Amino acid sequence: MAYQTSKVDDMKNEDSGFVSLTCDSIEIDNTEGKDAAPESVKDEELFNKWRNFLKEAFVPDEDGDTYLIIQIRQKNIQEAKNLINLNFHFGSKQNLDIRNKRKSSALHLALNQHDILPALICAGADLSVKDSKGHNIFHLIAITQNTEALRIILLFGQKTNQIEKIKELVNSPNYEGIPAYFLAIRYHYREMIVYMSANGFIDKNAKDEKNGNTALHEVIALCKINERMHVINSLVKKCNIDVNSLNNCDVTPLHLAASANDKEACAVLLALGANCVLKDFHEQFPFSYATDDEIKEKLRVNPC
Repeated sequence: MAYQTSKVDDMKNEDSGFVSLTCDSIEIDNTEGKDAAPESVKDEELFNKWRNFLKEAFVPDEDGDTYLIIQIRQKNIQEAKNLINLNFHFGSKQNLDIRNKRKSSALHLALNQHDILPALICAGADLSVKDSKGHNIFHLIAITQNTEALRIILLFGQKTNQIEKIKELVNSPNYEGIPAYFLAIRYHYREMIVYMSANGFIDKNAKDEKNGNTALHEVIALCKINERMHVINSLVKKCNIDVNSLNNCDVTPLHLAASANDKEACAVLLALGANCVLKDFHEQFPFSYATDDEIKEKLRVNPC
C-alpha cells in the first residue's frame, strides 16, 4: 500500500488533541465515530482529515492486507498502536476485524506481539473472528502455547466483565469440530489445561463433533501433563462433566482409562463415581479392555 511508515506520527504532530488508549480509561463498547472523538478535537477540517485517512488505511490491498495488518507484520509497534488508537476515536471497530486473503485478522497476526495485542483487544477487536481453519484466538493460543497472550486476554475479560464470552470461545469448535480447549489438551499446553478446568471454564456439553468425546475423554486419552489427575477431578467437580459421559461409540472415560491400563486414572474416576457396568457399542465393560490384573480386579462387574 502507498503509505509511509510514519504517516500516523506525522498527523499526530498536528494540534489534534490525540488521546492515548488504555483499558483503564475506556469503555470497550463506547459509541464509535464522531461522537466518540476526544472533546479536544475542535477543528472540523482536521477531524475529517483523520477520518479520510482511516478510510484509505483500511482499504485492503491486493493481498487483502490493510495498513494495520502491514504494520503488525513488519513489527512497527508504535505505528500500529497509533493507528489502533486513531481508529478507536474516529473509525469503526469492524476495521480491526478485516481479514486478508489468508483469512488472518490483525488480532491473529498480533498474537505474538504483546505490545500490540492489548491495544487491539481494548479497542474492540473481535475475539471470535476465525481464520481459514475456523480457529478463534483461543485455538491459536492453544496451538502456540502462548501464555502471555492467554494472560492478556483473561485479564481483559476480568476487567471488562466478559468472562462468559471467553468461556464461550474456549468451548467453540473450529471447522473440524474441535473446541479450543481440546486443542490445548492435544498440544499438552499445561497452563491452559489447568487454568480452564480449575476455574470452571469448560462447558459440560462441549464435544469433539467427530467422535463425541467430552473434555474428560480427551484428558484420559491424550493428556500427558503431571497435573492430569487434578484436571480430571476439576472437570467433574468444577465443570460438572458427567463422569459416565458417552461418546459416539458409547465409550466412557473409564473404558479409555482401562484400555490404557491407567491405574491412577481408573482410581480417580471410580472415586468420582464412574460406573464400571456400563457397556460400550461393542457390548463390552471397561474391565474387558484392561490387561493389568490389578485394574481388572477393581473393575470386575460384581463389585460394582
